[in-house]
Amino acid sequence: MKDGQKLVFHGEGDQEPDLEPGDVIIVLDQKDHSVYQRRGNDLVMKMKIQLTEALCGFKKTVETLDDRVLLISSKPGEVIKHGDIKSIVNEGMPIYKSPLEKGSLIIQFL
Repeated sequence: MKDGQKLVFHGEGDQEPDLEPGDVIIVLDQKDHSVYQRRGNDLVMKMKIQLTEALCGFKKTVETLDDRVLLISSKPGEVIKHGDIKSIVNEGMPIYKSPLEKGSLIIQFL
């Protein structure tokens, strides 16, 4: 679901005798996050790595929005340049009306 999207529950408002119940409308207000930015269904984060990590490989953990921990790694000899991007499928936001599908987690290396 997206910022500003409305959920409408038809006929679920206050009920009074001789009156048709109104609708309940909920408008989503997305909050900023200190680590992640949302781009559609994808989550984007920036990760700082040291020169030795960029050249020799690294292992780092990332805490997800649902409190899981992902291990992000690169292999020795796999050179990571400033601005390179790593995409992890199905670790972004759930896709509306397809809750088993998710966008990607996109990591930009600094």
